[in-house]
Amino acid sequence: MAIIPIQPTVTAQSIDDLIDMIMDSLATTRCVDASDLQIERIEGNGDLEVTSLEAVAVIVMMESRLNRQLAKVEDLEPEVLTSVVSLAELLYRRWLASEHASRDGQF
Repeated sequence: MAIIPIQPTVTAQSIDDLIDMIMDSLATTRCVDASDLQIERIEGNGDLEVTSLEAVAVIVMMESRLNRQLAKVEDLEPEVLTSVVSLAELLYRRWLASEHASRDGQF
């Protein structure tokens, strides 16, 4: 059983910030060095495929790290979560929606 260190809550400023966090979480999920994944991502023209199970694990880690819900059940379709970039785009849209909702007093 892997031990995941507790990390302080952070905020994402951009989709690139989320991609970096996703890559770190994916490295933890795959038990590989983050720099190896970065090389794969560069070789994959800036993207990297993920399985749906990896995507769910990454989402859980990201939600814990960012201290907010970033995905809904309908987001967890395997066709939606196919790569690091598609996952980052989904999480960023949810991030922005939650920011707007919290400002409007809906949370």
